Amino acid sequence: NQHVEYICTRYKLSVDELVFVGDDPADIILGQAAGIFTIALAGTYSIDSLQAYNPDAIVNSLDKLPGLPGLSYERYYR
Repeated sequence: NQHVEYICTRYKLSVDELVFVGDDPADIILGQAAGIFTIALAGTYSIDSLQAYNPDAIVNSLDKLPGLPGLSYERYYR
């Protein structure tokens, strides 16, 4: 949570403006624990195995991020 607080303070953001992308179950757990919209990146782990951790979304490529429901270009790609 120290990292989240630092990012929020440094960039004048709130937690609901952050997105956490990770390719490991531990990443999903960390993002969720911090209260951040958490996206699992399949590849290292399968989509099926990542679904067990209930991320907010799962993608198989970072190119898919702009098209995810709930992520608007204006909000996250300034």
